[in-house]
Amino acid sequence: MTRQIVMTTICNDRPGIVETLSRTVSENGGNWLDSHLSHYAGKFAGIIHVSVTAENCESLMEQLSALANDGIQVTAELAETKADPHQQHWSFTLFGNDRPGIIKEVSQALAHYHINLEQLSSRCTTAAHTGIPLFEAEGMISLPDTVDIDELEDQLATISNQLTVDIQLEEAQ
Repeated sequence: MTRQIVMTTICNDRPGIVETLSRTVSENGGNWLDSHLSHYAGKFAGIIHVSVTAENCESLMEQLSALANDGIQVTAELAETKADPHQQHWSFTLFGNDRPGIIKEVSQALAHYHINLEQLSSRCTTAAHTGIPLFEAEGMISLPDTVDIDELEDQLATISNQLTVDIQLEEAQ
């Protein structure tokens, strides 16, 4: 039987962190499935999804925890993989002038409709000729079949107008 583990990690950035994590997974017969790893403000941060046999699961979890001795903080949890057939999946993009509260407003609207924000990637940039700070975000959401997509789009349009950003929804393929 295979177990799924999702782990998060954060530490001071330096060469060899991914090698240490991947070696630990590999030495326990694990398979690195998916990850999002980044450098932020001198820190290395990541989220990693691995699979491992049931008999090696406990050993892997212990060895990941022991990486704290090397300055690599890892939190690992067993994951359940349940697909809900009554969910719609949509992608979204957001673009506009940066200002505080954009993610709060959008996530608040999504939560109101019981929509799960499955992925979110955001960044601040500057406009090429003016230097104006810009905010960009993209992500994936899943929503119950009962959500009226037209009503949701109207709510997001209201937020778009209030925040002077552009929000686009597109049904995931």
